[in-house]
Amino acid sequence: MSRLFLLFLICVICCKTTFAQQTPIEFNDHIAALTDSLYARGQAWGYKFNDAVKSKDFTILAGPRRELQVFIDKSIKELQNAKDVKGSEKLRHAMIDFLTMEKSMIANAFIPVEKLTANATDAEVQAALDRLTEESKKETADLQKLNAAQKEYAAKNNFSIEPAK
Repeated sequence: MSRLFLLFLICVICCKTTFAQQTPIEFNDHIAALTDSLYARGQAWGYKFNDAVKSKDFTILAGPRRELQVFIDKSIKELQNAKDVKGSEKLRHAMIDFLTMEKSMIANAFIPVEKLTANATDAEVQAALDRLTEESKKETADLQKLNAAQKEYAAKNNFSIEPAK
């Protein structure tokens, strides 16, 4: 019986803090970390996109896109299962909406680029780039909604958001 208790105690000590145990600032920092990670993965895809356009090898985009998709799916599931922290519902849902929009952007803009071949014309590449640009406009609008929800959450919980650098 004491071994079982000791095992339970070790599990409790070693397990990560859950959302329910977080402070509002920690929850906010987690949301900010998700957006930072998302940005870094999107930027990695963007660098590969530049290489793909130069080399006409668009297959190199699949790896970074898959990594981005896995990250988004994992993050959505995590947030859907998370307990709210001191009125974080609106912020949590805004982040889920943002991630869902990113998932849509991948389907509507990233994957079509990967389907381009070495024989793609400049016009086809430009059309794919235009589609990507259109999708990124949605990203900007949803990011503004997320930022507004974050500021509202901070005000509700008496902390301030550092301005973006």
